[in-house]
Amino acid sequence: ELHKYTEQGLDLFHKCIDSLTSRYGVDRKRAKESARFFRTYNTQIVADVMFNFRSFVHFLNLRNKPDAQLEIKEIAQQMLGQVTNIKGKPFKYTLEAFKLIY
Repeated sequence: ELHKYTEQGLDLFHKCIDSLTSRYGVDRKRAKESARFFRTYNTQIVADVMFNFRSFVHFLNLRNKPDAQLEIKEIAQQMLGQVTNIKGKPFKYTLEAFKLIY
């Protein structure tokens, strides 16, 4: 039964993307973001991401804004927490200089 439920969710995901792009003219990236609610948690994406520090700061500045997508904002806050709490606090002054922590 769970396999069937997953297949139905995936089918609805693709139908939603097709509908949003063809009928409403929504670009594919935005359509995929909207359609993701049809995906089940057993298909959650896991990704490894690598940043240089400049890109990390840029990401945090974009994703910690009040109007940022809530799920991504939470991930950005967790990422900052991980970097802030590295043993020995090697980025303490850098994070302060970029006004990421006070």
